[in-house]
Amino acid sequence: MATEVILPRLDDVMTSGKIARWLKKEGEAVEKGEGLVEIETEKVTFEVESPDSGVLGKIVVQEGEEIAVGTVIGYIVEPGEKAPEGAVPVAAAVEKKPEAPAKEVP
Repeated sequence: MATEVILPRLDDVMTSGKIARWLKKEGEAVEKGEGLVEIETEKVTFEVESPDSGVLGKIVVQEGEEIAVGTVIGYIVEPGEKAPEGAVPVAAAVEKKPEAPAKEVP
């Protein structure tokens, strides 16, 4: 059965993160606790470890994409197993807030 790789919450104020770099490619073997992906937040870049041993079966969120905490970003599967079809992130993508219009200086 596939294991979800989820964007974790690092602190109480963290609401989103950006995939900085996948350390493994789809189809590569991974060990539980091994570095899998680097996530960038407003304050820090951190490494997410693989939650299980197996094969990185599917990358759901690509490098450079910003997503909400709790979003499924990938799947670890057993060798020969396929990742769930139509796999999509659980949480919605982060909505960009429009910037406030600049105030005119008199």
